[in-house]
Amino acid sequence: MNKSTDVKNVFKSLLGGKPLFLPDDETTVPDAFDPKKQVDLLASEPPVFNLVDGTVAIATDPSMPFVLFKGYNQDTWFYAPRWGRLAKNAVGRPAFTVSERVKKNLDGSVTTLGGVLSFMVELVVELPDATVTDAWTRLIKTLYNLRPSSGKFNFQPLPMSNGTMSVYGLNSYVLPGQKLTDIPVGASSTIAFAIELNDVGADFLYSLVGAGGNAVPQVAVLFNFNYERYVPTCKIHGYGFKKTTFDYFSEHVSARANYWGLWGGSYDRQTVRADLRRTQGLTIDIVGDPPVGIEKQKLIDSINDIFIKLSVGEWIKPESIQPANASAPGGYFGGVSYAMKDLHFSDTDQFTIDYTFSKIEKEIHQVSFSFEQQVSEIPAADIPKHAILIEDDDKLPLSATFSASDMISQYGVNCTYTLANGQTRMIKFDPIDAKKGAIASVNGVQGGVIQFPAHSPKPSSAQMEVTVDFSPPLTGYKHREVIRIEDVGAAFYFHPDTYVQRTQVFFVFTSGSNDTTARALFQWRYVPPPPRAPSSAYILVLPDPTSALYNLPTNVIKFPFHTSDWKPDGSGPTIEVSVSGQTGRWKGKKVSGRINLFDPAVEIDWDGIRTISNGARGAFSLVIPGHELIKGGF
Repeated sequence: MNKSTDVKNVFKSLLGGKPLFLPDDETTVPDAFDPKKQVDLLASEPPVFNLVDGTVAIATDPSMPFVLFKGYNQDTWFYAPRWGRLAKNAVGRPAFTVSERVKKNLDGSVTTLGGVLSFMVELVVELPDATVTDAWTRLIKTLYNLRPSSGKFNFQPLPMSNGTMSVYGLNSYVLPGQKLTDIPVGASSTIAFAIELNDVGADFLYSLVGAGGNAVPQVAVLFNFNYERYVPTCKIHGYGFKKTTFDYFSEHVSARANYWGLWGGSYDRQTVRADLRRTQGLTIDIVGDPPVGIEKQKLIDSINDIFIKLSVGEWIKPESIQPANASAPGGYFGGVSYAMKDLHFSDTDQFTIDYTFSKIEKEIHQVSFSFEQQVSEIPAADIPKHAILIEDDDKLPLSATFSASDMISQYGVNCTYTLANGQTRMIKFDPIDAKKGAIASVNGVQGGVIQFPAHSPKPSSAQMEVTVDFSPPLTGYKHREVIRIEDVGAAFYFHPDTYVQRTQVFFVFTSGSNDTTARALFQWRYVPPPPRAPSSAYILVLPDPTSALYNLPTNVIKFPFHTSDWKPDGSGPTIEVSVSGQTGRWKGKKVSGRINLFDPAVEIDWDGIRTISNGARGAFSLVIPGHELIKGGF
């Protein structure tokens, strides 16, 4: 069966057997970027319908390592991990190493100089087995009285992009000047980290390996990923007493955990909402009628959660994130706890919230991770493979770690450094499967060693050269980066998935369309610097075949680019996009424009292309006719 037949079968299934085009419709049209070429609409890929329904709150419970989001597509729910776990290397052992460098003293004692820490975090996204999905279905029925129309729900991974990583609790353990927060990681599900340790950090982490499973978590790793949700046009009014709400979250640790600590669940959120409303801490009401087809109470609960995270989130200390002993089913570990700022409100200080939802908005999903428990349970026989002691004065540890990316096939890694006598040396690491990522190894042993003559100065820097091989037919690139070499060694991590474009495109012009014959062609093209070939694709856009309200078709612009393509001044290449109406009421309509590299999401209407912003996060925005944006705060 060829691709064209496959595509026709997909559309046939999507349309329930109805024809894709009417007999008189043109099915071959000029290419928007090269009119001399023709585009075969019958060979087009279909859109997907995967927008998160912002009118229903999340579903989870304290024992679940996942959180569930309702989709607008019929019977669709998205799942995303709440906790990470330590990844495994190629031979099945934890992807974690700590090197400790010590100096031998004349009296036979040793002094710790420092070391290097490296690990890999795995965010599990594969669909759990039927036992778990059956439990999810029962939870959804219990929480929201929703039942699948087709016998079972369709669970899919939540589309996430533009992730960042922050590591808390390491500040006193690392050499100064190293970045610990807001590190870009792309959309990778296996994420690398490496850092240089001071003497205290090296002693603590070295002794942690194989300590027996009783370690008290001290390090919390938090990941923030973007996703998009949609609340149909409606006006809300919120009010309440700030002091009442502040005191409630200050006194109830479980309430903070439900919204920020990543353990706890939907049942507890129901209690929090009810308590705040009963005590006049925070009440959310819909002004007028809710959107057509939306259940009012579900909408109020969802918006209540949005504004609790927004308003109370301003009172959370971001620097106070600490690990928490969260549940750990199925090998998952994580959980963090947050403290409140020292603030004071009068008895009369009130919330006044007036907000109009009218567009798709970007939201943040958080995943947490704490490695101490897993590292302390490493078997005694494996300790030397993960805790490496360096006693030689002429050797320094080098740890190089690489995140996974589904757009890259392999990494080739070399490190060169120059000795005091001018001689250049090279460390050649084993090839790395980029689909999995890894702590780089030499001849199967994790990590590398920088060697220099005894009693000579150590090298001050090294150049890392990473050959990034894309899957054919795309052309890869070489990434070169100079790193410093400290007295304790050197650390390097690389997140190439940051340089994979993943722009979620939402076709908002389909909203409310009752013309089932309407079709539009969406095309995009990225032209990189020569001699590399352009990347491009096209799909056929159509309204939801079931005429479901608010179920917008989407498409992901996805391609890897070189680290040198992006320019801070905006002079680098951009992505050309074009939408042209082909049939029905859309025929003859056109819109075109450009999308920047790193744009996570855009919405396209016939009047233009707009980047999707954070919306209600950080400030509320009131949209009135004419697209004027009024910003405020509370």
